[in-house]
Amino acid sequence: MQRRSLLKLGLGGAVLLGLAGGIAAFWTPGLQGPKLTPAGRQAMGAVARAVLEGALPADEAALSRHLDELEKLFAGLPPAVQAELEQLMGLIANGPGRLGLLGMAKPLHEQPLPALSAALQSLRHSRLALRQQVYFALRDLNCAAFYSQPSAWATMGYPGPREI
Repeated sequence: MQRRSLLKLGLGGAVLLGLAGGIAAFWTPGLQGPKLTPAGRQAMGAVARAVLEGALPADEAALSRHLDELEKLFAGLPPAVQAELEQLMGLIANGPGRLGLLGMAKPLHEQPLPALSAALQSLRHSRLALRQQVYFALRDLNCAAFYSQPSAWATMGYPGPREI
């Protein structure tokens, strides 16, 4: 190997490591263990509003209770699933991941509800199975956390369990 090639390789490696370090420094996790980070709460709150539109009350207290229920749901999942959710939440809570996955540069909580709903529907109808899985995971998690609560049962016409 010539000295010039070695220098180019070293310089290229240094630039690559610097770029990776810069990205890692700005990476905001959306989930740490079963707990949503502040960025994760904002992102999942926006997704919940879009997924549960019309069912989830519009006030912030209801949204906060819903996000607390999501954390309880996350805590009951196996560690491998929690690790996958951690990756997903990191993607939607960070600009580059959100841009690649949903095509949205601004944070999800700053998006208008129709735009966020349209982005979620594009995931749902994507030709890529991975994008469809992201949609179904976000939808199913929010629906499971919301509709498992007795306060939501009336919304779907369920009277509750019968006394035995």
